[in-house]
Amino acid sequence: MKRLVFPFLLFAAFLSACSTTSEPQGRNPKTANVDIGDGKVVITIPTSTPYFHLEKVADDSVEYSQIFFRYDSEADLYLIRTDLEDWQPYTAGEEPTQMGAATITVTEDDITISYPSGTWAFP
Repeated sequence: MKRLVFPFLLFAAFLSACSTTSEPQGRNPKTANVDIGDGKVVITIPTSTPYFHLEKVADDSVEYSQIFFRYDSEADLYLIRTDLEDWQPYTAGEEPTQMGAATITVTEDDITISYPSGTWAFP
């Protein structure tokens, strides 16, 4: 019986290493600069940030309730999606993307997210 424990643990470790997830895992970055003033929230994140997400609080202009953003370093490509749509490529330097009350702008240096206070959350 003891002979089977080590191979089983090795096999379990192998399976967990090989498993893939379709969603990035993790929390929003702690390095984000969040400014709140005049009823508007402005979040600035370095472009090297691999992942962030927003959750809807009270934005009746859109049906989706979450916005996900990730950076694929292998393809050098930014991707954005909602909980109702699939991943779409996003090119740095494009015009700002309006997603309901939230506006997302990606430049070479940073990602800026702005929205009226109380419409979205950056948990």
